[in-house]
Amino acid sequence: MSDTAELTEALQHRTLSLFIGADLPRSVTGLPSRTDLARDLARRQGLDESLPLAEVAQRVSRAGSRWEFTAFIRDSLDTAGRSLQPFHRRIAALVQACQVRVLITAAYDNLLELALQGAGVGLNRIVRGSDVSFINPDCPTLIKLYGDAQQPDTLVVTDRDHSDLLYDREREPLLDEVRRALRLNTMLFLGYNLADPDFRFLFDRIAESRFARTAYAVWSGLPEEDVQMWRDRGIVILDADPLKILGEHGMVLPPSRSLEQAIAASASQSLSPFAVMGDSMDYKRGMEILKAQLERTNRYDEFNILQARLLENLREERLYGPSEQNRSDRARILDGLNRLALDVLGISFNDLSLGRVSPGMQALAGSLSLVRELNVSLTPGSIKPPVQPRLQHLPLNDLSWEQFEALCAALVESNPLTVDCRLYGVPGDDQKGIDIVATQRRAEGHETWAYQCKRYKEYSPAKLKEALGKMAYQADYYVLMLSIPATAALREVADATPKTFLWDANDIARKLKNYPGIVEDFFGAAWRSAFCG
Repeated sequence: MSDTAELTEALQHRTLSLFIGADLPRSVTGLPSRTDLARDLARRQGLDESLPLAEVAQRVSRAGSRWEFTAFIRDSLDTAGRSLQPFHRRIAALVQACQVRVLITAAYDNLLELALQGAGVGLNRIVRGSDVSFINPDCPTLIKLYGDAQQPDTLVVTDRDHSDLLYDREREPLLDEVRRALRLNTMLFLGYNLADPDFRFLFDRIAESRFARTAYAVWSGLPEEDVQMWRDRGIVILDADPLKILGEHGMVLPPSRSLEQAIAASASQSLSPFAVMGDSMDYKRGMEILKAQLERTNRYDEFNILQARLLENLREERLYGPSEQNRSDRARILDGLNRLALDVLGISFNDLSLGRVSPGMQALAGSLSLVRELNVSLTPGSIKPPVQPRLQHLPLNDLSWEQFEALCAALVESNPLTVDCRLYGVPGDDQKGIDIVATQRRAEGHETWAYQCKRYKEYSPAKLKEALGKMAYQADYYVLMLSIPATAALREVADATPKTFLWDANDIARKLKNYPGIVEDFFGAAWRSAFCG
């Protein structure tokens, strides 16, 4: 497996998260880096200009002047009147094109938020722990790990601030979200100096000296022995320019390979929806073939909208020249066309445009073009397209009891309010009538939820009463998760039991609609497509 295999996989499966540091030079971000801030603050205070920002701020703070360095940071990073840089715009394009769900930043400024807002990306912005309660799961989440310059009381700057961060009850939900991202996603670090004490703090204290998956860090010119040292710790170093690695369309690509090479190489082998641009790309050919295949289906209107948007995008580029916004818009349009072609034909729009189609497909496109030129109607306009609903149920009883229990745990853990989730005990233990225990955030404090998993072909009210009676674990709420649909009699038993809920097969399936990754993990790609789309 190549060094970048997991990175490529994360791009294709939408499991990439970004961790953006504050160590990039001013020429990239348009703002002073932490090194610049440290030097300028030290110069103002008459301190050693080689000290890191945390140490300089700590010394200023000891003199009783915390306001002095927080005001300095706020003023230095004031973005009023500043232009967005290509770096921020490309990150915004990457978030849109690859559906990045979590971004974590150590930067204090708000240029990244402005770039995302300018690109029309709805955003959860987490600065304080209390912000976590308002996360919208339909939007990407930006976690400002070290606070925001415009909210000086949130800034984590000094050595003492970093130490206190781990024990700050108010920030605990924020740190939990960071740990969740580190645990579930492939991380790409941009703008982080791995030799900086700040990163060591992050790696040793927050990530607990390991990442669940291979992590990647963009850092050029690192000595080979250091590259190997970080590899041993689960971080692959990408020796590349941070701006170029984002690519022209906001795509991450392995170093030494262009965007066109990286994506085109995998386009015909995967479900990658990213735009492929090249000399042999013929959008007209791709649209002609796709249109021929969709004219008699209920996806034809969707195609027409995407085709009109692509033609308008290309027209604007011809009239006004290429721009970052134009390329970003086209990447989103091509993403939709690729998904549509893959759903219907099992081949990407990129491949159609490159001519990678069967002779039969090309012949059909040609024959239908002739029919259109002769103005011959193929079907009466009154014939409606067929109704093709997605599946609404999952074969839960086809799983083993261990798999069903693991599925239930994955669903509970995916709840944005879940702080911690674990299986309770092992077979043979006194499990106090439960299988899963979870801690969940609420407006004030936390609650404990206990879950019992029941994989049965038949389940009576008497069995339900017995199971509920055995739940002896101390919890605020109890849930029985059942692999079959619940009868009215079962619902009455659950409703009559205080602080108890019954999730049957229909409830579980409805909740899993929002988690296609879990569906694919337990039932396979075909079920994910048929059930989630």
